[in-house]
Amino acid sequence: WSPIIVTSGAVACGLEALGISTRPSDTPSLQAAASVGTNILVSSYARAFKAHDMLTSLVLITRQVTADREQYLHVRDTLERLLDLEVVPLINENDTVSVDQLRFGDNDTLSAMVAKLVNADALIILSDNDGLYSGNPREDENAYLIPVVEEISDELMAIADTKGSTRGTGGMVTKLHAAQIATEAGIDTIVMNGAQPEDIYRLLDLSLIHI
Repeated sequence: WSPIIVTSGAVACGLEALGISTRPSDTPSLQAAASVGTNILVSSYARAFKAHDMLTSLVLITRQVTADREQYLHVRDTLERLLDLEVVPLINENDTVSVDQLRFGDNDTLSAMVAKLVNADALIILSDNDGLYSGNPREDENAYLIPVVEEISDELMAIADTKGSTRGTGGMVTKLHAAQIATEAGIDTIVMNGAQPEDIYRLLDLSLIHI
C-alpha cells in the first residue's frame, strides 16, 4: 500500500521555535510561524522515513486547487507520479500564503479532499481520542466509544466535541465532516488514537479497511 500523509504541525512547530506559547490570532503571526515551522516539520519526517530508506516530498496546497480543474488535475497527476516513484507525499495547507477565502481551515477536511483527489482506498484520521464518543470523555465519565457509524446524522454532529487544542484547529466535529466527505465518495474512514499508530497495522491485518 502507498501512504499519503496529510500533516498538521507547521504552525505549532514554528510557535515553539519562536518561543510563543499562545496561538496568535493575527494572520501575519500565524503565517510567519508556519514559514518557520514547515522546515522543521518536513525535516522531522524526512529523518524518520530515511531510517527506513524511504523518500518524502512536500506538497503545499490551498482550497483553490479543488476549485480550479486544471490545478486539480496537475496535483492529482503529481501525487500519482510520486506514489509510482515510491515517495511518501507529505500534504499540508499552504499556511504561509493562504487567506481565509482560500483555506480549508483544518487538516481533517484537507485529508478528505486529498483522499477524494487520489481515489484513496481508505482515510485514517489520527486524533487524541480513541474515536467518536457519545459525549466528551474528558467531562462525562459515562461517555462511551461509538465503534461504528453507519450514518452521520445531525444528532452525531451535535454531540461531537468541537473544542480543539490551544495550538491546532478542529475537533471531533471536523473529523465527522471529513468522514462525511470521504464516505460519500466510497472511501472507508476510520478515526483512531494517534498515540497508538501500531493499531494501523491491526486494521490492515484484520481487513477492517479494504486496501
